[in-house]
Amino acid sequence: MWADKPTYHRTFLDLLSETVLLSDGATKIWLRDTDIRERENWVDGKIQEKCDGLVFPEEVDSVIWLDIFDAKEIVLPITGQIFLHRDQEDIVLSERSASVMNCVKLKEIQSYDWYDPSNWENPLLKNNIAVPHLERVPCRDKVVFPLAEYSGSITFSQYNHRTLPLTGFKWGVEHWITDDWNLYGQQGIMKEIFYDPPPIIISESSDDSTKRCYGIPSYIVCQHVEELEDYKCLDPVQPLGFCTKICGAHILLKPDVPLDDIKKILKAHSSYSDVHASEVRVGFEEYQQVVFTEKDFTGSSLDEANAFHHKLAKSAYLYGMFTVLGEEVVISIQKSGPFFVKGRALQEAIGITLGSLCLVIVLIGGLVYMYYSDFSANTLRNRIINGRPLSNVFATFSRDNVGLHYERHPSESSIHLPENFENPMYGKETPASSYSDVTATTTDEVPLQEVEKNKSKEDKDEKNENADEE
Repeated sequence: MWADKPTYHRTFLDLLSETVLLSDGATKIWLRDTDIRERENWVDGKIQEKCDGLVFPEEVDSVIWLDIFDAKEIVLPITGQIFLHRDQEDIVLSERSASVMNCVKLKEIQSYDWYDPSNWENPLLKNNIAVPHLERVPCRDKVVFPLAEYSGSITFSQYNHRTLPLTGFKWGVEHWITDDWNLYGQQGIMKEIFYDPPPIIISESSDDSTKRCYGIPSYIVCQHVEELEDYKCLDPVQPLGFCTKICGAHILLKPDVPLDDIKKILKAHSSYSDVHASEVRVGFEEYQQVVFTEKDFTGSSLDEANAFHHKLAKSAYLYGMFTVLGEEVVISIQKSGPFFVKGRALQEAIGITLGSLCLVIVLIGGLVYMYYSDFSANTLRNRIINGRPLSNVFATFSRDNVGLHYERHPSESSIHLPENFENPMYGKETPASSYSDVTATTTDEVPLQEVEKNKSKEDKDEKNENADEE
């Protein structure tokens, strides 16, 4: 589709007034870029190995400009529109084309929503995750579209029945006011870029309070924010204006405490976490809110919140403040639990259990290796002093042969109750018994030692008698 590139004619006084307009208040910059020449719109962010031509995705749901001069071929989408500038030169399709775009496969490019916080950036609060989601989208702020017609298609979450107030509107290098929007905002290509927008009023305002952002229904913004699945803390908290819970803390103060004074206290000490102070509103109630959190939670934000709360409650006059601070200005303080990784305790318990089991197996294996008799006698067990023998040797007197008779029994027999007493009849058949009518008789025999003793005594007595006769 051919489209005219919008041009605008401005007077010097218009440009001067718009420059002053953009010098005050917060600024939100649109981040999306649908330029097909940019690598972020290519599949895998790189050129393809096959270079047969430029390939579009099957569906295109955004404004895309075909800004190329030549190509081998162009594979167009099945559904969607591709735009060409009226003053653009003809595109030459040739097999001899050496354009790098012949090696490009475009990824799917969808439309973007005005109320999606990920589509905007506040240069003064860049990468600060302590900023509530409601404050990340334009709410009576200045908006900047640096790439103008390459910003893609923008929807408004069907929230177009209320006037959208802005304090500034920069389209590319041009600054717009309300009359410009009314004249060009819904004409030609701009109607394709801004799809069914609400009435927009661009006017200077001295009210730069963030509490105006809380007039946007939270569900309009939160439908674009993914809920976190894993938190690195116990009992995460959800500050006002946030769509998800966070690990950290938030403190609510009375609205009569000057926000600038709160920021001075925060700047007085170094901070390792992301901190944000702003004016918030719930219904008709207004507060000052201070949020402490971290991109990679370790618990330091909790310590800093406690230090800030202690300093705020203890001080009466700080940094030339006329407002008396103390416990009475603190409405509430809510903190998440300490650092905790889901599943980490279970992993540690499993590790300890498996480690203990392995140790028991090693000990049992060592005992079996040391005492099992089937192993070779040249084992570690035999090197231990006073170790238990691999087998037991029993000696019995044999009437048939002169000397002792030796028998070897395995040491494990000692753990078997019948063999533990080494019963010589264990495992033997019971000898047969017989009876006889013949009466058995016994005779007493004098031991040889007593006979010799008596004979020696008689010889001694005889010698004594012979001596008396002489």
